[in-house]
Amino acid sequence: MPRALPASAPTRVARAAAAVCIALVTVVSSSSHAGAAGKVGQSQSVLCDGYTAGTCSVTTDSTVAAQDQLLRVSATGNPGAHLVLQFYVIEFNSRGELTGLVPSGAPVDGVTRDLGAGRGRLDDARLIPQAVADVPGGWGFVGLAADSSLDLSTRVGQVVEFGGRTLKLLGDRYAEQKPVGVSLSLHVLGNVPGVGYWVEYLADDGTWTPLPGHGYGAAQRLLASPGEISQLTYSVPTELTPGQPYRFRVNHHLNYGGAEDRPVADPAHAEWVVVPSEHGRTQPLGQQFDPTKAAGQPDPRTPGGGSGGGAGGGGATPPPASPPATSPAAPGGAPAPDPTQGDDAPAPAAPRPADGEQATPPPVTPSPAGSTGPTDDASSAGAAPSAAPAAPAPAGTATVWGDEPRADAAPRAGETPRPLTWSLTLALLGLVAAPGIWLWWRRRGMADRGESW
Repeated sequence: MPRALPASAPTRVARAAAAVCIALVTVVSSSSHAGAAGKVGQSQSVLCDGYTAGTCSVTTDSTVAAQDQLLRVSATGNPGAHLVLQFYVIEFNSRGELTGLVPSGAPVDGVTRDLGAGRGRLDDARLIPQAVADVPGGWGFVGLAADSSLDLSTRVGQVVEFGGRTLKLLGDRYAEQKPVGVSLSLHVLGNVPGVGYWVEYLADDGTWTPLPGHGYGAAQRLLASPGEISQLTYSVPTELTPGQPYRFRVNHHLNYGGAEDRPVADPAHAEWVVVPSEHGRTQPLGQQFDPTKAAGQPDPRTPGGGSGGGAGGGGATPPPASPPATSPAAPGGAPAPDPTQGDDAPAPAAPRPADGEQATPPPVTPSPAGSTGPTDDASSAGAAPSAAPAAPAPAGTATVWGDEPRADAAPRAGETPRPLTWSLTLALLGLVAAPGIWLWWRRRGMADRGESW
């Protein structure tokens, strides 16, 4: 007599199949929700969504940060929100557009405490910014680590000035081809106030040689705030071979342990390429960072190892402006050289400030949502776009948000991305078809064995 299958077996198998399908639908639905959230991280949603007791914000106790120095951070929003705070070094191009946020130092987490009436507060979270190899100082951003958007207008956080170990070079109004024996004014950001800086070049014998009037004991002390444009004056020695490229760099006292004979193990420099020339070739300055501008693309890399244009005259041809911008006045009232001027036409030398004089810094004004942002420097606000190189970037440097290929625009609110829509549809079809497929498979198996229900 054929053996009958227990009545409970089909029920158990059917329930198991249904449970698997339901789990699959749940996973796909969760993925759809995450995709629809776009680039705004969960921390910001937990902190800010539905908060009506005030302004949701992340703020700092100071608008100036420096490496290895404590920066206290506070957050306001929904109570009980678990947050992970991070300091980022801002990378920007020669047009003043944000191109990347590089994590700096360890993140810090905390939970907003309940103050009543729907208000939550996290006080005295402590971040310690660190210098990042091959990423110059100038500006930083304090925000939530779960958020990866480069649109600072949609993120809670604060822009701060940042003094690092490497200067951000905005240029000296010349490309790689620079006139010899002429006083040049190198515009820089990201200095540590009070530290001495000087310019060196790599001589033919392979040694780094300070320029005349420069050196450890003759450093130019920059007293301005890190986000203010300062100037280093230097001149290309007349004894250098015309037409031969030379490596120049900015050295500073932070690369030494209190004396010239005690260099640190990991020095940091900002480098650029100089080609001695009779007249030089002019190039506009890189622009000051502007947090109100939309994110842009990084400047192209040049053979000198940096980005074109901004870093001391990287040598790259500046991209055309649309519409053409007028050249700004140089400090002291001298007009900036025409950026289209060629090698054969003599270029006016950049004026040299008086001893001890600092460039007029741009004011730092608060931007919406508690952020602090800079305004354009008068010497570069109208400059035509040019590339802004940073120090040479070796392999294995930190991953920079914003350098990866630009993703498609995030879906609109309530819209499910196309791949997730197909996944959800297939999951639902599988849920509907699963009982029938199982019954067919089971009947066929029993028929082959001569069994019955």
